[in-house]
Amino acid sequence: MPTKPLSSLLYQAIQRNNITFITSLLSSDSNIKTLLFYKEKMADHASTLHYAAAYGQTEALNALLSHEKSAPFIKDMLQAKDTLGFTPLHAAARCGKTEALNALLTAEKSLNCLKDMLLATATTLGGTPLHWAARNGQTEALNALLAAGKAHNCLKDMLQAKKTPQQGGTPLHWAAQCGQTEALNALLSHEKSAPFIKDMLLAKDKHNY
Repeated sequence: MPTKPLSSLLYQAIQRNNITFITSLLSSDSNIKTLLFYKEKMADHASTLHYAAAYGQTEALNALLSHEKSAPFIKDMLQAKDTLGFTPLHAAARCGKTEALNALLTAEKSLNCLKDMLLATATTLGGTPLHWAARNGQTEALNALLAAGKAHNCLKDMLQAKKTPQQGGTPLHWAAQCGQTEALNALLSHEKSAPFIKDMLLAKDKHNY
């Protein structure tokens, strides 16, 4: 396990988008996997990639994903969950960090797990990345997610995904419940949403809403 000072230095380098220092730290550590997946308490127990995504530090995010020592762990990094069950894509979506979100979606090895990334449900609070973009009114991030869903033939699944199997609640439910009018309109007006509008409007959550 890396020493706390080394992991803390990496988080600080990500926060400052210090690519040279990030690269140096990753190159110098013999247990790169543990360093990459270390969850810093002061960073809400998020991994390094979660942290970069949530704060929109796209250059730092790309440095983490492109480092030669990271290569065997990219898929696990992209799908890793923090203590609330959020993936890095959740983090970028709910915080509206669209540039970081797009970097995650276009990472070289993301194609092998992109559908899983788009449909991942947060373990504790529920919801896919699209749910959280809708809930928080992050319309730009929401549109980027919809574009990815269209490109990878999972848009219907994304629009009809439930917050949790028990609770129901689609992204449209969350946008409506939270008063996020722009997000709601973006969900309904997307060019490829048309075949699913009726089902989206008639979908019910556990309260029969």
